[in-house]
Amino acid sequence: MMESNFTIFKKGVLFGFGLIIPISLFVGIYVGLNSLTYKQEEYIIDDPMHPVAEIKKEEKKGIGIEVVNFRDFKNGNYTYIVGSYKNVSTEKISSFTIQADFFDKDGNFVWQEDESVYRDIEPNETRNFAIKCGCHDHAIPEYTKVVMSAYK
Repeated sequence: MMESNFTIFKKGVLFGFGLIIPISLFVGIYVGLNSLTYKQEEYIIDDPMHPVAEIKKEEKKGIGIEVVNFRDFKNGNYTYIVGSYKNVSTEKISSFTIQADFFDKDGNFVWQEDESVYRDIEPNETRNFAIKCGCHDHAIPEYTKVVMSAYK
C-alpha cells in the first residue's frame, strides 16, 4: 500500500527534527569548548611589543615595594603591563597591590588597572608581574603615559 504525501511529509518532518537535536547539541558543545579554549589563549602574549608615544615610570614608596621596571604592549583589545617589582624593605611583605594609572597626552587620567599580589616576598627579592587591561570587546582609551605604584 502506498503512503499518502501527507504521511511522507510528516515522517520527513519528524526525521528532520530528530536530526536537528543531536546536530544542535554537537555544534553547541563544539562552539562552547572552542570559546573556552579561545579565552585561555587570550592570556598568551605572543604579539610584538606595541610602543606608546611616551612612557614614564614613577614610583610611590612607603610600603617597601618598588616597581623596578615595566613595559606595555597591545594584543588585540588588551593592553598588558609587564615588569618587575622588588622588596626594598628589611622585612618580608605579603598581600599588596600593583597599580597602573594611564594618562593621555594632555595629562588627563583615562584608565586604571591593578593586580593584587598575595605571595610573600623576602627583603631584596625581585619578582615579575603582569597586568591585563581592557575588555575583549573594547580597548582602553588612548594613552601616552603610565604611572606605576604599589600599595597595601
